[in-house]
This record gives sequence, C-alpha cells and structure tokens, in this order.
Amino acid sequence: MTARQGLGKALSLKQFLQRLESLKLYRDILRATYTMDADSRGFLQDQARLEFKAQKDETDAREIRLLQAHGRQRLEETLGMMKMAQGLGGRSSQDQPSCEKPHE
Repeated sequence: MTARQGLGKALSLKQFLQRLESLKLYRDILRATYTMDADSRGFLQDQARLEFKAQKDETDAREIRLLQAHGRQRLEETLGMMKMAQGLGGRSSQDQPSCEKPHE
C-alpha cells in the first residue's frame, strides 16, 4: 500500500482554496460563539456543524461560493445582533442618561 492510497483524488488549486475558505468560515463561526452563554454557544455550534456536514459533498464551485457567501452573511448578522444585545444589556449606571443637573 502506498502513501497515496486511501487519500482520494488530489484537489485542484481552486478546490483547495475553496476548502481553506470553508474551514476559515467554520472557525470564524466557532470563535464567534465563545462569548455566548453555554446554551446558545452549544446550539449555534451544533447548527454550524450540521450545516457544514450536510454540504460536505458539494463539488460545484459556484454552489460552494454561494454557500460560503450565505454563511458569511449569517455570521455577520449574528455578530451584529450580539453587539446590539451587549449594547442594550451591558449598560452600566454610568452609561445611563442622568436627570440631575451638573454640580456648579
């Protein structure tokens, strides 16, 4: 048995780069969940894993680009919602507008 057997067909440069981009997107999704509470983090990580596994056999380059763009868009939307939630829920009493007149 040679070292090449069992590895499957070699990827073209274009396929290799698309694979790298997909892996980067997956890692970015996982990184984005690290600041979430445990329940949300687990749910979103499971969802990402399921969606990536469902598309793992996709070979059409155009479809892969569309999936990557859709995934990137969903990640950006999620990050935006997280920032909004932190902005609304993370305000301290110092951040709240004061009704008192300033001391003279």
